[in-house]
Amino acid sequence: MTEQPTVAPIVVVAKATAQPQLVTRPLAGDPSHVTIHRLSNGMTVYLSPDPAEPSIVAHIAVKAGSANDPETSTGLAHYLEHMLFKGTSKLGTLDYTREKVSLDQIATLYDDLRKPGADRPKILKAIDDATQASAALAVPNELDQLYRRIGISGLNAFTNTDATVYVSEIPKNRLAQWARVEAARYSDAVFRLFWPELEAVYEEKNRGLDNPPRRAYEAFVSALYPKHGYGRPTLGEIEHLKSPAYGDMVKFFNRYYTPSNMAILLSGDIDDSVLPTLEQEFGKWSRPAGDANVPGALPALVGRTETEVKVPSDEGVLLGWHLVSATAKDRPALELMDLLLLDDKSGMLARDLLIPQKVAAAGCSPTFLRETGYYQMWADALDGQTHVELEKLLLALVGKLQRGEFTDADLATAILRADLQEQRQLESNDGRMSIMQQAFITGAEWPAAIKHLDELRAVTKADIVRVSKQYLTGNMIVVKKVKGTATPPKIVKPGITPVKLDPTRASEFAKAILTMPVTPIEPVALVAGKDYTRGKLATGDVIAVHNPRNSLFSITYQYDFGRADDRLACFAVDLLKFAGAGAKSAEQVANELHALGLSIDASCSRQFTRLTVSGIDKNMEAGVALLRTWLATPTIDDKALAARVAATATERANQIAAPAAVARAQQNYARWGADSDTLVQPTTKQLQTVKAAPLKALLGSLLTKKHRTMYFGPRDVSGAAGASIALGDGKVATSTRAPAKFRAPNQVFFTDQETAQTQVWMIWPRKPADDAERAEGAVFSSYFAPLVYQEVREARGLAYTAYGGYGPGGHKPDDGQIYIYVGTQGDKTHDAIAAIHDVLGEPIDDTNFAVAKEAIAQAHRVDRIDPRSIAATVFGWQDEGATGDPRETRTQQALAVDKAHLAAWMGKAFKQPVIVSVVGDGKKLDLAKLKALAPVTTVPVAKLFGY
Repeated sequence: MTEQPTVAPIVVVAKATAQPQLVTRPLAGDPSHVTIHRLSNGMTVYLSPDPAEPSIVAHIAVKAGSANDPETSTGLAHYLEHMLFKGTSKLGTLDYTREKVSLDQIATLYDDLRKPGADRPKILKAIDDATQASAALAVPNELDQLYRRIGISGLNAFTNTDATVYVSEIPKNRLAQWARVEAARYSDAVFRLFWPELEAVYEEKNRGLDNPPRRAYEAFVSALYPKHGYGRPTLGEIEHLKSPAYGDMVKFFNRYYTPSNMAILLSGDIDDSVLPTLEQEFGKWSRPAGDANVPGALPALVGRTETEVKVPSDEGVLLGWHLVSATAKDRPALELMDLLLLDDKSGMLARDLLIPQKVAAAGCSPTFLRETGYYQMWADALDGQTHVELEKLLLALVGKLQRGEFTDADLATAILRADLQEQRQLESNDGRMSIMQQAFITGAEWPAAIKHLDELRAVTKADIVRVSKQYLTGNMIVVKKVKGTATPPKIVKPGITPVKLDPTRASEFAKAILTMPVTPIEPVALVAGKDYTRGKLATGDVIAVHNPRNSLFSITYQYDFGRADDRLACFAVDLLKFAGAGAKSAEQVANELHALGLSIDASCSRQFTRLTVSGIDKNMEAGVALLRTWLATPTIDDKALAARVAATATERANQIAAPAAVARAQQNYARWGADSDTLVQPTTKQLQTVKAAPLKALLGSLLTKKHRTMYFGPRDVSGAAGASIALGDGKVATSTRAPAKFRAPNQVFFTDQETAQTQVWMIWPRKPADDAERAEGAVFSSYFAPLVYQEVREARGLAYTAYGGYGPGGHKPDDGQIYIYVGTQGDKTHDAIAAIHDVLGEPIDDTNFAVAKEAIAQAHRVDRIDPRSIAATVFGWQDEGATGDPRETRTQQALAVDKAHLAAWMGKAFKQPVIVSVVGDGKKLDLAKLKALAPVTTVPVAKLFGY
């Protein structure tokens, strides 16, 4: 860096309760047609209409997140989020008046738990007893069950530093039912079953402890904001979670979950005719807004502050600086500065570090929060590379920015990429929702939000130089990721008595919601010639889908060719992005694509290779031509090849040491044995002897192989026009894809890893799916998935994630499977497995079976395929043996499966031998108990990777 360190001023804290200006009619030039309204109680409503599908993405946002946690009660906003799924005084209970006696007792006991000298074992036992008493009157998970029955999907939530957001997707005919339930959730929340739910929060924390990048990030923000809520972990400190502040949670809810601090955001098939319904349901509750909280101080960074984090793999550095808030005037210049450094695969960072392979990996990004912001640059080390070297490489890029070593053409290209990203975002309900949500949470007014691109276009080179000098100074944070073993705090398994689940229970409130009249939505099938066109090229089948929204296109070429055909195939495909094309260097290819508003992406697996060209339609021919040249005449020099081999060796060493990569490899090994993706690989020794010629030949061979072509864009590419998207001549047929077959079952595979969580997969291989098997499996999935979640998580608090179901193979000859997964604290592993077997051993009950069938029917009515996914979906149906859209037939076949039929199918299925994958800390496991499932084979990590 060329500038001397300066101290930035302290950022002024904004009040969280500020409300956005109303927009009663869509503003000129707003492609999302957003309007903003206010209910009589002060709650804000954002609407973005789009009738493309009969559903509405619905978010309810609260402008309070983990930054607002009390300093002594971290994690509070997050576990409150969990409690908002537990119901109200009318939903989730049979008799709230009687239940409240136990709930009040539980609240008092949690207060006692935080007192000095508290008798923790005695109090926790009393909490467990009181929880059992309250559970006798509760209807656990009734919200989820109710929503499944009326076709509301995607029920979820998330907490970040500035907000808590509750998510769902509603069939447009169910808005009134959703509004009545949601209004009750926030006006009349009841925090029942806190004791087992807190265990689910512990498990989520355990996942974080086993995630080295997350631990590095938490150290990073803690160093950036040591005196502010932005520096606290969203999941909370272990010590605070052990003694949760139940009373503080109630105060937090009353303070922030107020109409004036919340917004309803709807994107989809709606218009302002929904406002009377929203007013009727949400407008009649009120709660005084609490005082705006100032969650700590935001002093400027002074000098260079360094901290270390121990990681098992991926050594590297993470640099950080303070920026401005989301609504500050310097934001556009800072965003453009970031795009100049790295946008997708191009930019200064790509040219200087990634394409020449000077680091194992690197990136950068700005984060703009409600009160402040920060910038991060990071790089992971190649073998033998030091932290000092990495830091110098990153700071050299900062120096280039500050010296203005970029052109106006670079600026124009960065703006073009921002334009393309925004067009892509506006295509979907989720994308438009993201823009509205961010505006509400950060306090951005809508007229400013829709002028984002105009603001970027107004940024000059001088602005970039100025902000880079002003903000990327010597006052910064340096987090060094250093190889070592982290020792996370231990959480003792609590004595939770399982909550008894009774599927016949239902609240009167839920029954009333189910009887509300609605006009049914009729399902819609995809029709060839209307929704897509089929065609033939010399290279193989093509499916084209029209894009009426904008001028963006995407072409994907899919080959039945991968590492199973040639071990070097994926290495060659990966090397493509470091290769030149004909007379053009790799850097020139990247720059040309960038300037044309195009991307070329390549991926490769054991059985497939996919190449995708996407971007601005007018430059499509140039992109396809460049890809042809890239494949036909890739420029792979000895230096680039040697660098790629060295980088691959580093990546592989990191994988072998990374808990998540080991778990994935072991799960694949347990399923497929020698056909596992991580075994069907060239060895590192083979790579070290490979020459450029065979790799060039591999890439060139893709121009001769048959393949599928999937087009999405504004053009008609039928007939002769299809030649414009053809890639090669297709004269060579690819080999027939081998069916996917599971290894012989009746085996437990165990790999020892010092992790907080144990990952358990149970797999029952099934025959290739016919119509009957697919129907039975669909009903089983709908029936079983919520049951295992309720029993393992809701009733017993044994896991954060537990799910199961049936999956057919991707191709007609492939094996199907019944699968169950649970991620649980090491000392709860055997309890979780026992809970799964308890669920499998229970007879099918009428209520849950009816709900499962109803959920299948409701999902089918609103199921619509995203236009960008139509081609891949149709080809997928074809691989399964279907002609045309099979959804209606498959739904009717599933609905015809009766209870006796499912019971017989399950009874036979679970008498079959099982494959079990277990990855976790062997010191916390009992191998004798694992042997009760099947014979145990201990698999060392080295056996999982064919490197």
